[in-house]
Amino acid sequence: LDGKSYLTHGPNIGVHYKSYGHKTESEAGYGVNVAVGKEWWVSNNWGIGVAGQLFHTVLSDENPITGEVYDLKTTSLGILFSATFN
Repeated sequence: LDGKSYLTHGPNIGVHYKSYGHKTESEAGYGVNVAVGKEWWVSNNWGIGVAGQLFHTVLSDENPITGEVYDLKTTSLGILFSATFN
């Protein structure tokens, strides 16, 4: 089976929503995603693949009582499967 490996990355935008009774606010933040994977041709027209993906996002928030600003950091991992028809 002939295969193809790949690495991809890019920016992402995260949004944090918070609600205080009748008032809702949102804060936007920045992040990055990275994926690495491999695809194999299983016939003349079909390929199957698998990849691992990492997202990391940083959002700022403010404590409504103390006014202290802090960062909310999120990291997530994923496994992706693909089927390609060519």
